[in-house]
Amino acid sequence: MPCFLDFEASSLSGDSYPIQVAWSDARGHIECHLIRPEADWTDWDEHSEEAHGLERERVISEGVEAEEICRRMNAVLGGQTVLTDALSMDRFWLLRLFEAGNRMPSFRLADITPLLQQRLSLKGEEAQACIQALQSRAWRNVPGHAHRADHDVAYLMELWRLSGEG
Repeated sequence: MPCFLDFEASSLSGDSYPIQVAWSDARGHIECHLIRPEADWTDWDEHSEEAHGLERERVISEGVEAEEICRRMNAVLGGQTVLTDALSMDRFWLLRLFEAGNRMPSFRLADITPLLQQRLSLKGEEAQACIQALQSRAWRNVPGHAHRADHDVAYLMELWRLSGEG
């Protein structure tokens, strides 16, 4: 099974920063961490907080330092292509995290959608309709709170599994 990754963030603005990250390894084990904000990471949006349900105070008090998370991610994900369903945003937050941790990622991110299309052997509108149906099934099959990184990674794993039932 491929590895998957998801971030939750302080907002969707250009000043946003990652507050939670989860990833899965090749065995399907999910690891999830709150990320302690850096001193200059001050952006916070109440609408984003409503979506993910993570309070800034909790993220500050329970979050792990960026350097430690980066070290762990590289140890688990090094050399792999990690799939995400929000490539541009997740890449932005990954780079913010690794910059704060004074490291470079030893893995790369890729968009899950083209790989799902390839796996389903479909193109265009037919592929889009099939993927949307699989997404609905995957969300129903995965318990938990949407917009939590670990739940979203579990959803991506389920989406991948469903796409292979073909």
